[in-house]
Parts: sequence; C-alpha cells; structure tokens
Amino acid sequence: MGRTPKSSPPFPEWLADFTEKTGVKIEHGDYQRIANLCPKPKGSGVYTADYIRKVLLDIRGNREITAKAKKYLRRKAWLLKGFQSENTIDIESDGHQPKGIR
Repeated sequence: MGRTPKSSPPFPEWLADFTEKTGVKIEHGDYQRIANLCPKPKGSGVYTADYIRKVLLDIRGNREITAKAKKYLRRKAWLLKGFQSENTIDIESDGHQPKGIR
C-alpha cells in the first residue's frame, strides 16, 4: 500500500497561523511578486495578480501557486527577521540617529 500524502490546511488557514507565528502577512504588491514567480504553462507569460489573489483566497485552485506563495512568504519572514535583528537602532541612547540614516 502506498502512503497517502499529508493533507495541508487551506491557504487562508495556513496564512492565519503563519501570520500569528511570524507577524508576516500578504501586503500590497505581494500578489504581483508571487505572480512573477509563477509562469503559465507553455510559456504564455505569467498569471495576473488578481488570479493569484483568487487562488490564495481558495476561490480558484492551483497547487503550484499555493506552494510558491508559501515559499515566498517564508522567505519574506526570514529576510524581515534578519533585517530587523541586524539593524536595530536605539535612537534614544545617544539622542541622535547614526550617520547615513535620515
């Protein structure tokens, strides 16, 4: 007997859990960025941001787009976490901003 694949929750549920854990959510422009990562079959361009939005809201079904969206959001969370930890600035300690930040 073959193994049955582990069923993953619908994307809106996954996104709610992911946002709760990481604080990262889909923002303006993310649909287009995800669309640019998802070429259509037969090289006929990329999907529209509106189609991506419908897939992620479970109005349409497309596992490839859902998988790429999850990967995109995990990468976004990783980058934001790294950026925030490396660039923590305590402005109140000396009363002014460091050079180069305006």
